[in-house]
Amino acid sequence: MQTIIYYSCNYSPLALVMAARKTGLLHDERGLYVSDLKQIVLLNSKGTRDRLIFVGLDKDNNRIYALSGCGPRELILRFINSFISLCGKNGNNFTITDCSNSINPILSLSWYFFQKNIFGFFGEIVCHLINKSYIGASAAIKKS
Repeated sequence: MQTIIYYSCNYSPLALVMAARKTGLLHDERGLYVSDLKQIVLLNSKGTRDRLIFVGLDKDNNRIYALSGCGPRELILRFINSFISLCGKNGNNFTITDCSNSINPILSLSWYFFQKNIFGFFGEIVCHLINKSYIGASAAIKKS
């Protein structure tokens, strides 16, 4: 049995960052910086958030990760298509776990204040929390 770990960025785009860290799209050595957070805010302000970015297997624990996107209808269609193609290739059974609600409240509040330009140091708090531990990502994976 394999698990699909599903990160939805409807509530927090930081879920995408954490999923990217866990799947290796964003390497640990590089870390996360305030400039990266500013890019995320810019992308979200242009209405491009919530796109399906990645569906694939993590080499370490053989789980399937999905980064979510688009409007609800497009997201569901893309996700189902990816899911069916993965099932067809492997003939395996899968469970789906949504990790969106497992984000630390301090991280969520810091991210909210950073996006609203209320004190710049909140960006440093967000980067510190994500760089020191995979809050949300690792917690959700341990539970599943």
